[in-house]
Amino acid sequence: MNNQSLHSRNLFTLQFAALAIGLSLCNGKMEAQPCNVSGGILATSSTTNNVCLNDGDSHPFQLTVAGNDGIGRFGLAEAGTGNVVAVNTSGLFDMTNYPPGNYQAGHVSVGEISTLSGVTNINQLMGCYALSNVIPITSIFVHGGSIAALGSTNISGGSLAFEVTGASGPNQRWALLNQQGSEILTVQTEGVFDFDDYPDGTYRVAHGAFGPGINLNNIDPQNLEGCIDASNLVTVVKASGPVLGPGEVYNPVTGRIWMDRNL
Repeated sequence: MNNQSLHSRNLFTLQFAALAIGLSLCNGKMEAQPCNVSGGILATSSTTNNVCLNDGDSHPFQLTVAGNDGIGRFGLAEAGTGNVVAVNTSGLFDMTNYPPGNYQAGHVSVGEISTLSGVTNINQLMGCYALSNVIPITSIFVHGGSIAALGSTNISGGSLAFEVTGASGPNQRWALLNQQGSEILTVQTEGVFDFDDYPDGTYRVAHGAFGPGINLNNIDPQNLEGCIDASNLVTVVKASGPVLGPGEVYNPVTGRIWMDRNL
């Protein structure tokens, strides 16, 4: 065998040996360093998962995790889309910093921090990682809006309609209140009230927007607990008899209309 043949044979042997060693190392690494990570069990110290955004308060949502293993991060993602909104190591998310919507909070453990690099959606996670349970969070923005009557608010009876602008919230209702605004007389979905069903007197009309958990059976609107916001109040005066013009008063005893001043 000449020197050229011997060189070619030795080169082939070295290349084959290098390939065999490489495969052995690859398999050995996979067996020696399995993906031993755990996302852990997620919990929260917050009293509610429903956040009312426009009540003037901050809404810190604190997460804790137990039983996790690996390099861990807390995350907040949009429910449904899985888009990652925020990631941190503290587990504290102030929900007033994010738009209203449905979210899922979770904890992820990874083998290497590079696994989280460039991840903007939880479906992009690959490699060595494990997720905890998730905690749903719903943040709500409610606004009662601004209301106005579509007609005279001095009436003798019949129906009176109202309109609302700028209202926002998952649930919305109209309410008829007593003169002091301290008692709910009726609640309905439409802004039309039939005052033939009520005696003469002074009433208040309001529009409200609210989240879940509101007890509308409570007759005192000042004690409605939860995520709720009310509009301005519009005063309606019902006096049986003819509809009065400017400067006129009605005497229910005589049935006569008088001017409110001497000529």
